[in-house]
Formats: sequence, C-alpha cells, structure tokens
Amino acid sequence: NLGPRLGKYSKTGGARAFKPHNLHMTLMGLMLIFTGFYAFYAACLVIQSTFFPGWANIYLSPATLSAITFTITIAFAGGFTGGYFASKGDPFWTLSGGLAGVISVSAGADIYQPSLVYLLSIFGGVFAVWIGGIIEKKFRIDDAVGAVAVHGAAGFLGLIYVGIFASGFPTGIGNDGLGVDTSLYGQLVGLATFVPLGFISGWVASWLLKRANLLRVPLEVELSGLDIVEFGEDFYPEFAAEPEVIVLEDGRAVLAGPVLQEAYEEVSGVRSSHA
Repeated sequence: NLGPRLGKYSKTGGARAFKPHNLHMTLMGLMLIFTGFYAFYAACLVIQSTFFPGWANIYLSPATLSAITFTITIAFAGGFTGGYFASKGDPFWTLSGGLAGVISVSAGADIYQPSLVYLLSIFGGVFAVWIGGIIEKKFRIDDAVGAVAVHGAAGFLGLIYVGIFASGFPTGIGNDGLGVDTSLYGQLVGLATFVPLGFISGWVASWLLKRANLLRVPLEVELSGLDIVEFGEDFYPEFAAEPEVIVLEDGRAVLAGPVLQEAYEEVSGVRSSHA
C-alpha cells in the first residue's frame, strides 16, 4: 500500500540503490540493536520454576544467561560473515547480515551448540541478502532498510531451523505434566498461523491509513526531504550537499533535496511540481 520511494524504479524496471548517508551512524545503530539483543533474549528467562530449580526459558526448559549470551555473539559473527560474502562486501548488507544471523538462530538460542550456531547464522546472513535481492528486483518492493529480508526471512528460517535441529527437544511442561517435544510439524503450524495473522492485519491497517491520506507524505515533501519540511534544516548540514536529479517511474526528471520547495527548477525540459 505504501509503494516505493520516488525514483527507486525506472520505466525499464531497473532498481536504483539508495545508499546510507553515513555508514558510521549506520554501524552505530546496528551495534545498538545488537547490544539490545542481549537484554531482549535474557528477558525471555524466568528465575524460578515450580517444576525444577534454576533458570528456565519461557517454555520452562532449562537455560542459562551465559549460553544465550554466547549464542548471540557467535550468531552475529556468523551472520556478518555470510552477509559479507553473499553481498560481495556491500557495507549495508554485511551489517544487516549480522543482524539476520542473530535472528535466524534466536528461536533456539538457549539450546543450540556454538558450532551449530555459527554454521546456521552464516546461512542466515546469506539467505537475507538473497531474499533482499528478490524482493527488490523481482517483486519490485522497496524495502528501504531490508526489514522483510532480515526480520521476516531470517525469522522464517529460524522457525524451520528449530523444527529440524531441535526436533524432539522438550519445550516445556504440558497439562499432563509431561514435556511437549519440538517438531517440524509444530513449527510449520505456527508459521501458517502467525504469517497470515500478521500480514492481513498489517495490510488492513496500512490500507486504512492510505485511505485517510496518512500513510505517505505528499510528493513535494518527499522530494525536498522530511528534515527540511519538519525541522527547516538540511540533512547533514556539515557537508556541502548538492541537489540531485530523481527520475520518476513516469519518466519525469525532478530535483530532489536538499533544496527548498520554492527553489525547484526545470530539469531536462520537464517542469517539477514546484518549478
């Protein structure tokens, strides 16, 4: 419902890359997310169980903080490696691969062996890069930050991982007092349940926002940049930024920020909306 950013796709179907403005800030943001994963997964532990003493996860299976911490660290390294080689060193996908590696093993973070974690997370990083390319080029969906590939695809992979590599592992205590074993069938049932639930609710919510004209900023605002419109400042004012030409899907060429809306001018014989 949102649609791609202006200039993302050409009339011939080619995809234009929008690179991060500042890779240093991109790396810092990724490391903040990565660091938060330690607390995020630690919060999935409960201190006391009525069935056995010690630490346990949310399914009442034995777990330790050190095991989860080590798993997350190894997974980031593996995903980083996979993303680097799959993207041929692209900085954005190398960093995103690390995050995809963590997500791909998170479902079994408390039970996987370290060597298995590294191997699974490598493929998780590779898988995210591959899915990201398919989403962008084949389906022409503008996933600006790779969220579908990193969180969606890697999360899907993580569910399958558990069904295969943790099959038979008890996930907790059932009503009869016996353990409930992990199985690939159970993972697929869960996948078939929450994917439609998440997609349908998200699609309906975005459709309603679109109908209310609240989903996307106007054309003029997108061209000039949200920083200028909302804050009256150019992005990264410490650099001498130059306006760039954006070619829309209909073939029109317009100038995009950082310029004030009244400063738009005619480009290639085609007048922009504020020329």
